[in-house]
Formats: sequence, C-alpha cells, structure tokens
Amino acid sequence: MKRGRPCGGKRVGKTRISKRGNTRIRRALHMPALMMVTFEQRPFIDLYEQVFKQTNIKMKGYVAVQRKLLTLIFALWKKDEPYDPTYEPVTQKKVAPTQEATRHQPQGAVLKEVNIGELVDS
Repeated sequence: MKRGRPCGGKRVGKTRISKRGNTRIRRALHMPALMMVTFEQRPFIDLYEQVFKQTNIKMKGYVAVQRKLLTLIFALWKKDEPYDPTYEPVTQKKVAPTQEATRHQPQGAVLKEVNIGELVDS
C-alpha cells in the first residue's frame, strides 16, 4: 500500500489543503483571516489555535479561519444583518441519558420542557 492513498475510508499520511474552489475568493480572504488571527479576534483565534494544535501547520489554521469568515459573510448577507462582534451563539439544549436507549438510538435525549407547577403538584 502506498503512503498517502486512501484505503477503506481511512487516510494514511498527511492530508493537504485543497486547491479547488474560487481562487479569487481564497486570495481575497487571506489577508482578513491573517488579521483576525494577528489581532486575536474571537472566535477566529480559537479556531486557528485548535487547528494549529492538531496539525502543527499554520496555513491550515488560516484556511480554516478563511472558511469561517466566508460562511459568516454569507450568513450575514443572506439574513441582511450587520456584523455584531459581541454576538454569542445560542447554546445547545442539555442532553441527559435515557433508560430506553437501544443500539439503534442515541444514548442521550433532549430534556423535555416541564412546567414547575406540575412537578410540585405530583
């Protein structure tokens, strides 16, 4: 088996940054991504540090920030909203283990919203 070739869905060796996609957009987003990392803008610096920690390759971190910037720009454009640097994403609902979980069902279920008055009456 050659190194770097996929085999059975698993990748052997290092992955590469794709050269596919619009080169103009990639070139246009390079400097903004670099500035987001340089000036430690959250959540971009967190993503960069996570990718750099996993791969030890700075450029992969910058490309991840470029993608995040692009998705953010598209979402803001689609919703016709201005950028809010203080925006905090809504957290996910808490998940608790269920007793009736089987191998075909996930081990957690979304907690149901319960009226406090119902709990006190019972």
